[in-house]
Amino acid sequence: MKLQKLILVTASFLLMSCGGTASTSSSTAASSATATSTTTTSTTTTSTTTTSEAEATSEATTTASVDVSSLESKYGDLEITVGDSSVTGASVSYDSTNNIYTLAVCAEKAEYVVTGYATTSIVISDVNNLGEGNYKGVKLTLSNAALVSSTDDPVIEYTCSKKNVQLSVKNGTNNVIYATNGGDAVYSENNVEVSGKGSLAISSVADGHGIKAEGDITFQGSNSVTIDSGHDGLHCENLVTTDPDDSTSVYAGTVTIASAVSQGIEAATDDGDGTITLDGGNWNISNAESVFKTDTAITIASGVKVTGTNISGDAIVFGDNSTSSITLTVNGTFTVDGASYSSQTIEQ
Repeated sequence: MKLQKLILVTASFLLMSCGGTASTSSSTAASSATATSTTTTSTTTTSTTTTSEAEATSEATTTASVDVSSLESKYGDLEITVGDSSVTGASVSYDSTNNIYTLAVCAEKAEYVVTGYATTSIVISDVNNLGEGNYKGVKLTLSNAALVSSTDDPVIEYTCSKKNVQLSVKNGTNNVIYATNGGDAVYSENNVEVSGKGSLAISSVADGHGIKAEGDITFQGSNSVTIDSGHDGLHCENLVTTDPDDSTSVYAGTVTIASAVSQGIEAATDDGDGTITLDGGNWNISNAESVFKTDTAITIASGVKVTGTNISGDAIVFGDNSTSSITLTVNGTFTVDGASYSSQTIEQ
C-alpha cells in the first residue's frame, strides 16, 4: 500500500450560492401545501420567499464548519486496504500525478477499508473491464477516515452506471468527507447507500452537493450523518430508507442537513416521477430554500420525525419536470419553522 504524504489545509470556507437564481426560477413552489401553526388552530398557507431573499438568507447562514487544520494529527496517514483479498480483481492504485486513488469493481462485491487523512480523491471504476451487468457494487468502509479534496472533482466518485457504492460508516468511528473547491462531496453515476453505525460529517462549498446520485440514495443502519452543502444536501432520483433487498431493515439513524444553499433534499427525475420515502430515522433540515423538492410523493412513516428550521422559501417545491400533484403522507411528525404539516395533496 502506498501512503501519501499529506498536506495540511487550514481554512474556513463560506458557502457561496451558485446557480441559485436558476434553481429557484425553474422550481414551482408547492404554495398550496398547508401547515397548522403550533400556537394557533387555524390553517395557513406557507409563504413564498423571493429569489433574492432566499439567496441572501442562504449566504448569510450557510457556512462550512469542518476545521481541517488538525485532521492529520488526529487521523494519521491515509490507508486504503482490500477488505477481502479473496475477491478476484479487487485492487487499489494511486496516481501521484493527479492525486487520485482508483478502486476496482469486481464480479463479486468488493470491500475497501479507508482509514486516516489525506487531501485526495477516490474514484471507483470498472478498471477490470468487466462491462455492465458483470460487476457488483462496492462497499467502502469508513473507519476514522478524513478525506479532503482541493480540486473541483468529487471526493468520492462512483463512475459505474450499474449497482451502487455503499458508504459503510463503522461503529464507534468519526469520519469526514470535505469537498473544498466546488465539487460534490460524494457523487455516483447510479445509486448510493449510506449504512453502518458510526458518525459521518459531509461538507461541500460553492456549487457542490453533499451527496449526489444519478440514481437513488438509500439510508440504512443507525448512523449519524451531518451535511453542510453549497447546493443540495441530498440530490437523487428517489430517497428511501428501507433496504430494497430486505424490507424488514429500516433506517434508525439521524440525518442533519445543517445548511444547504439550495434544497435540503431533492429527489426528482427527468420523467417527473421522483419520490421521497422516509420509513425510519430523524431528519433535521436547516438553513435551506426548501425542505423537500420532489415530483410525486413524500411519505413520512409513523415514528419518523422531520424538522425544518430557518427555511427561506416553501417547505415543499415541485421538481423541474413534475407534471402531477404531490401526495404528502404524514404518519410521523413534519414541522417547519413551528408549523405542523399533515397528510394532503399538493397541487401545482
